[in-house]
Amino acid sequence: MSHQNFAAPIYALLCVIPLFNSAGSTEVTTVNLARDADGTYQQAIENIQKERGAHDFALVEPAIGLGVNYQRQNQHEKAIEAFKQALHVNRINRGLHDLDHIPIIDLISHSQTRLGDWQGAEQQQRFRFWIYQREIETRDEMSPELLNDYIDAVLHFTAWQGKSFTKDTGRFPLVKLRKAQSALSDAKERLASDNRTLDPRYFRLLNATAVNNYNIVIHLSDNEVDPVSGSYGGDQDMSDYLLRQNIIMDSYREGTTALEEVMNITNAHEQRLEHAMAILNYADWQLLFNRPQTAAKQYQRAHDAFIKAGLDKSELAERFAEPQRINSFDLDLDTGENTSNATITSQSVTKGDKSAPNTPYVLAVFDVTRKGEVHNVDIENSWPEKDRSIRRETRNRLVSSKFRPALKDGKPVVSKDVKIRYLFTNYGSN
Repeated sequence: MSHQNFAAPIYALLCVIPLFNSAGSTEVTTVNLARDADGTYQQAIENIQKERGAHDFALVEPAIGLGVNYQRQNQHEKAIEAFKQALHVNRINRGLHDLDHIPIIDLISHSQTRLGDWQGAEQQQRFRFWIYQREIETRDEMSPELLNDYIDAVLHFTAWQGKSFTKDTGRFPLVKLRKAQSALSDAKERLASDNRTLDPRYFRLLNATAVNNYNIVIHLSDNEVDPVSGSYGGDQDMSDYLLRQNIIMDSYREGTTALEEVMNITNAHEQRLEHAMAILNYADWQLLFNRPQTAAKQYQRAHDAFIKAGLDKSELAERFAEPQRINSFDLDLDTGENTSNATITSQSVTKGDKSAPNTPYVLAVFDVTRKGEVHNVDIENSWPEKDRSIRRETRNRLVSSKFRPALKDGKPVVSKDVKIRYLFTNYGSN
């Protein structure tokens, strides 16, 4: 049975459910589920259990409906209980590794992250990816549709590891990032062997490879990490230091190679706008690794490539007039204007812009140098006013971040009094 076939009964049940996407943020997926104001889902579950037993497939639909209603009310413990009942029944009727489980797993994982249960969410995400792995391993032939689903699952899994490797998931961060790297390598090989190196998914895999390698570098910069096991502490000798440095250099080279491949492919096939974006990503990469002179040259190349692709100079000036936090790599020209994750959403602030009511936030003001460094951070205001933790977290995030500097005619320039508002949408949940 296909994923789409299962979606019909579940998604025919009206609500908006946030799900984790392959870009590392929460996306809004519209699902049709009737509201359960009078407890009809719970009554339906009881009736079905009484008439048909505890494992009848008819239980899946009302159990999901009940869970979604609990999610709406932020009763995530109850939501998880309902979703797990639906998943249990679905596994009994569909088997252990059926693609029909994926929507339910995503719902469970969403509630777990809202509760700060990163270990539980990690378990669900690994189960999710395992299902796709089993699906391709047990098929005699792989259809293009199944390969696409697998690639999307790899991107989703990799984004999850990038989002969660700093959280307490019960697994060492280095182990998680290596698992993501292995999945990316396998996915790239499968697309390349299928002669699909011009597929947008292939570009996304290459860009995700760069992001994952950067995360490895950031993590190994902590000298307490054992470069072999990924554990913390213990005796660290010169061999450990040298191995750590070798892994860091290998990660830089692998990420560089991935981004260069995107540039080469888009150039060879005259994909001009994508090529310009690929150069821009490459410039960002160099800036992340403290190579501001190389980055400046690449920003100029990107500017010239955008002009060659047909963008107007005034449009370019407007698009790159403000610094943008380097968050990930993409070939979408709009990438970078807003960044988000499960805890914080950062937004550029314009005059007269006010924070959403009852949403904890911090409004920060700072300068960005030509090298993309953040200086002179000042917290202009925040809410709740007495909560120092969100002010401290905002400051720490900013000073450790790299920003693509504002570009004027392709040249990096200093920006003064940049404002960003961080919305703590999951305030108090982790």
